Formats: sequence, C-alpha cells, structure tokens
Amino acid sequence: MKTTYLLKRSGDPFVDTGALVIEYLWTLPMYKDKDVLELIEAVAKIYVNTWGAKINSLFLNHPITQPAFDATRKILETVKYYRSLITGEAVGEEGYCRILGLKGKVFSAGRNNFMMTGSGTFMNFHHGFEAGLMLSKEAIIRLFFVPLGNCYIGKHLANLSSNLGEIEKQFAIKIIKNNFSRIASNSSDGVLKSEFSNPANAIFDFAKFCIIEHDLDDNETVELNLFHYNNIGTAPPEIYIYNFSSQLFDFYRVVLRRFSKDWQRFAHSFHRTKDAVYLDGQDQFEIKDKKESKIVQFFEFQTWYNSLYSNLLAGHNIRKDFLDYSRRQYDNERQFSIYPIVSLYQKYIINMKEVTLKKIEEIADFIIIDDGKLKKRLSKLRAAKYEGQIREFLLDLIKDKYEKQEAQPLIRLREYINDLFPDGTYGSEIRDLLLISLYEKLADKSQFIDAEENNEETLSTR
Repeated sequence: MKTTYLLKRSGDPFVDTGALVIEYLWTLPMYKDKDVLELIEAVAKIYVNTWGAKINSLFLNHPITQPAFDATRKILETVKYYRSLITGEAVGEEGYCRILGLKGKVFSAGRNNFMMTGSGTFMNFHHGFEAGLMLSKEAIIRLFFVPLGNCYIGKHLANLSSNLGEIEKQFAIKIIKNNFSRIASNSSDGVLKSEFSNPANAIFDFAKFCIIEHDLDDNETVELNLFHYNNIGTAPPEIYIYNFSSQLFDFYRVVLRRFSKDWQRFAHSFHRTKDAVYLDGQDQFEIKDKKESKIVQFFEFQTWYNSLYSNLLAGHNIRKDFLDYSRRQYDNERQFSIYPIVSLYQKYIINMKEVTLKKIEEIADFIIIDDGKLKKRLSKLRAAKYEGQIREFLLDLIKDKYEKQEAQPLIRLREYINDLFPDGTYGSEIRDLLLISLYEKLADKSQFIDAEENNEETLSTR
C-alpha cells in the first residue's frame, strides 16, 4: 500500500474527505497502531453494529448494505473485498487512477463503492461505457471512510470542499469528533444529523466558524463548496452544489470582524417560520398563537430558513433587502447602522468603486441640510422609478447648490459620468443607495418624516 496516497489531497471532495477521516483515526490511541485493513474492519463494525448498516444513501449494493447478509457476514464480506484490492486479487486492469493519477492496477468504482457515480443502467456516466470509474485501491479505500466525515442536512447528505485543505479538514474533524462522542455515549444510530435542515444556513454557519475560530490570513482567498447529495438506490444520484464564493467570503469576513452586531441585526431578521415576528432590539423572535406567546432565542431560530443566505449563495442582488430593512427601521423610528455594510457589499460583490459610495453619502448630507425641502425631496426620491426621473432629481440638487453660490459644485461632470453613472450602473441603484444613506442619517438625528403626512413641508423631530 502506498500510505502517502491514502492521505494525499487529490481535489476530489469525497476522496479527500475519506483521507481526512483516515488521518484523524490514526491520531486516536485505539487506532494509531492499526494497519489500513484493520482500520477498515474497525469502521465496518461501527457501520454495522452501531449504525445498523444504515449507509444506503452513500453506497448502493455495498456488502454492508446487502439486506441478505447478517451482521457478521456484512463485516466479513467488506474486509474480504478491501483485502482483495490491497493484495491485487480483485479483478482490475492496468491503467491510471482517474483521481489520484497513480499508474498500476485500477478497479471499477460504481455506486456500490463510490457515491455519485454511475453503474448498471447508468454505465453511460463513464468513458467508453466502462462498468465504473477506474480507480486505484487507495482511492476506493478512502471512499469507504466518507460516512464518518459527512452529515445529513435535512434529507440529503453534505460534503464540503474548499480551495484550502485546512478548511476542509476543520469541517470533517467537527463531524468526526461529534460522531465518536455520540458513539461513546451510545447515542449514535447512523450518519450524523446536522442541527440545520437548510444547506444555506449550514454553510453560513461554517463560514462564520472559520472566520471567528480559525486563524486565517486577511489576504487568504477562501472558497467553499457544499455538495448536498443522495446516492439512494431508488433513484438516479442527486446532487446540489452550494458555492460560497471567495468574493462572498471576503465580504463576510470583513463584516463579521467590523460590524458583527449590525450584520446580526440585519441578517437575523430574514429568518422565517410560521407566526414568528423578529424583535429587533432583543435579537429574538416572538411566536404568537391564540393561547400564548413564546420567545425564541438564536440557538433555536438559527436553523429556520433564511432567504438572505439563500439569495447570497445564489448570486442574487440583495440591495432591495438592504433598502427594505432601512425603510422599516426608519418608519419604526429606530436608529440603525447599515450603510457601512451596504458599502462593503457593493465593493466586494457588485464591484462598485469606493469613490461612488462616498459621493452618494455627500449627496445625502447635502439633502438633509435643508429641513424645509427635506420632505419634498425624500418623497420625490422615493417616487422616482425611471432613469430619467432619478437623473432629473440629481440635476435639481446640482442646480440648487449652484443657486446658493457655494464654492464647490455638488457633482462635477467627471464625477457624474465616471463615478455615478459609469457603464453598467443604473439610476435605480444610485437611488436605492441614496435612500439607504438618507434613512440612516435622518434616524441618527432623530428626524422622522411621517410618511402618511400630506403636507410636504411637515417634519417632526422626536
């Protein structure tokens, strides 16, 4: 056996998870002196005796999942199969391992020993209609250990990969440690079940763990991919991939380190469950029914569906979410801080220039100077829907400052063309960002305009 290739990173998310499990097991006193076949036998006993052979969602028609075999035979046939790979007695052919690149004897890997591949009626998954992917014994052995490094998120299994091997390792070790803790307390009955049922919530939680608990260099590029899959035999293999891009990770890292409380107040408000209302100041939810009301803390509501996380992973623009949140805080007469986070989002995710964001703040500062015109201007900006209306609004501001004979213009021609409206920038984006800044600045000054008031000049200071 080439022990190095049992542990070497390959780039395949499943094969690498198996390697991480093997590596961790060899650090435990009970397993450190075992060779790989003895390790396979020990883990087979966990799968069969502790988990009741419930790994059908990973391996289809594996010796462990054969319903015709009793527990003893499941273990014996498993050890026999992997011994045949190690000794070379198993049927194979000379070639290169599709994953590790090793030259030598390679063996067929299908849904019986490699999740998310084809076999039987799904032979068209493979080059030349082979019976399976042709892999080295090292790759196939690594795959046997994957159940200990994966967990259920909802009804599907989850496997995480990253461009950084250390990040993958952290994810796998958290699951492995949890597994062995549960095995020791006789509370483990199968593949670990995550507290999360939604993959988006789970990957954001893990990203937060990496940022807060892991000593990452600020300049380190990090990308996460969560594979949410099912290899059960009653249907074709099914997989969904959730990508936590490097841009999103950079944004999230800065937000959590600089504006954690403000982000928490914003993001937590997007959790949803029936009859639940977010209590902004307390970071709690209240659930009311006909008989009673219940307060729900973060440790419980963190598992509820969160549309914000789903939209960020899907690459959907969340500018409107920022705007709706700002408007809601303002209408409820609460002070809040969100524009610094919005600026980071526009910078990291949308690639907006910092000078544009600063210019928008300057414009907002100019608007709120004149209390007499504030109500009218805010109403007009809210009502502006079309590009021409938004540009007209800005031109009116430029004109107003010019008529006051102030030394510096509000917006220079170069700023208007290059900063506010470069190619790819739309007036609606500038309007939304300007409104967010205005709501925040007015709330800071406790200047709340009654949206229901018809008198354009009415302004209340509370």
